[in-house]
Amino acid sequence: MSSLTKNDRKEIRDLIARAYTKEISQHLNYLAGKFKEWQEQSIDCWELCDLIHGFHNGASRELFSLYHQTSFDSVLIQRALLQGLIQKENISKELFKKLNLSETDILT
Repeated sequence: MSSLTKNDRKEIRDLIARAYTKEISQHLNYLAGKFKEWQEQSIDCWELCDLIHGFHNGASRELFSLYHQTSFDSVLIQRALLQGLIQKENISKELFKKLNLSETDILT
């Protein structure tokens, strides 16, 4: 990876934050639906509590650990691209080159 400027590092942080926000929001939207089911009495409070507990001990912790590793920025950005969490158009051409991202690696 080429030498990164201060602006490159800021762009990387912003891209990773955008991906993290989008991915955690997907899980929270699922939970929001379960809260609605609980309000409609389709599920009981214990099932909802189990789902919240599972989210906290599962996806929430996994994503926190994943997105707070600073040594794998290019891998996180490539993962986010492949999962559609961020778009190639959101990455400057200069940073795209510095991170050694390849057009063939990006499926979206």
